[in-house]
Amino acid sequence: MIVPLLHQWTKANALFKPPVINQCRTIELKLTKLWHKAVETSLGKRENNSHIDCGCPREKKIPVLELEFIKAQRTKAEGQGSMQMGSIDYSETKKQIANAKKREQIREREQKKK
Repeated sequence: MIVPLLHQWTKANALFKPPVINQCRTIELKLTKLWHKAVETSLGKRENNSHIDCGCPREKKIPVLELEFIKAQRTKAEGQGSMQMGSIDYSETKKQIANAKKREQIREREQKKK
């Protein structure tokens, strides 16, 4: 996978050779490291380091699902962060809509009691 990529880069511009671009071994090491990090995160072995303790009211706090994205946006370098906008996550959207409906029903029940 990496060799065709490097070949394509050198076809595009003759200056795209080490040290201008990473060598095959360096790219392999970086990809391996990223893969292990992704696996650890998916298995729950990595903590979410983007959380901040604050005393804000619950309504004003950033949802836990968005904390990592917000942190990546605040620390991005050269205009590009580690997380980018993608397509819709349908399963998560369904969960969030269902939770919003439940909260609305709870509010309505509480108002009827008063």
